[in-house]
Amino acid sequence: VGFHQHGNTLSDDYEAWASIYAGVAPGQTDDFYQAVGRFDDSDAWYESRLRQARAFQEEEPEAPTSDQEWQWRSEQHRRDYQNLRADANSAYDRRDNMVLFAIVNRAIAVFDAVRNGGAPSGEQASALDAELLGARVALEVSAPLARPAATLSAGWSF
Repeated sequence: VGFHQHGNTLSDDYEAWASIYAGVAPGQTDDFYQAVGRFDDSDAWYESRLRQARAFQEEEPEAPTSDQEWQWRSEQHRRDYQNLRADANSAYDRRDNMVLFAIVNRAIAVFDAVRNGGAPSGEQASALDAELLGARVALEVSAPLARPAATLSAGWSF
C-alpha cells in the first residue's frame, strides 16, 4: 500500500510538472504522458504519429486537439519530467515485486507446514488422510530437505 501511494504521489508530481512547464492539460492517459516525455512538443509527436501511420499504411491520426497540445520550456524541464516518471514507475514496480514476494513467501510457508506436518525432523508426517468418493486417500511427505519425498496413495475396499 505504501509503494502504491508513493507511486500515486509521484504520478501527481509529474502530471503537475508537465502542466506547469509544458502546458499539458490535466487528466490525460498514461500513453499520452509517455509521449510528453519523449517529444519536445505536440507537433513533433503528431509528425511521429503521421510517419508511423504512413510506414504501416494505416489511417492518418487526427491532429492534436487543444487539450493535447504542449511545448516544453526547456530540455532540462523535459529531462526532469522523465526522471519524475521513472521514479513513479519504479515505485509501482516495487509495489508489484512486494506483492510477488508476499505470495511466494506464503507458498513456501504452506509447503513447509505441509512438509513438516507437525512431526519431528526426519520422520514421516501424514499431511492428508481422508476419505474421498468412498476411497481412502493419504498424502505423506518426508521432512528432510536433503531428500524430500511425497507419496500419494488411494485405496478402495470391496
